[in-house]
Amino acid sequence: MFSKRPYRGSDVFGLTKELSGAINQVLDQRDTYLKNFEVLRRNEKITAFSPRCLVIIGKIADLSEEQSKSFELIRTALKDVEIITYDELYERIKAILSIFSHEET
Repeated sequence: MFSKRPYRGSDVFGLTKELSGAINQVLDQRDTYLKNFEVLRRNEKITAFSPRCLVIIGKIADLSEEQSKSFELIRTALKDVEIITYDELYERIKAILSIFSHEET
């Protein structure tokens, strides 16, 4: 997700081309969706104001402490794109499933 070497100083890391490309790809897909929304909705009574985009990439466990800082800085600064890692997604799914298993008992 981030370059192996710092971009500046010792704790600022640049995005890999895969992550920056993924961000641009989902933003482009959202733009296309919004431009074609009237045709896509097919007379349904739905609206789209500013849909958020989601990128699932990498593992947070693979990042160094310094890279984790850069990761948190970039993902909290993005307004329209949520970036989540596979291991974070897995933990969220486990938490949701545990809620349902507690409800059954």
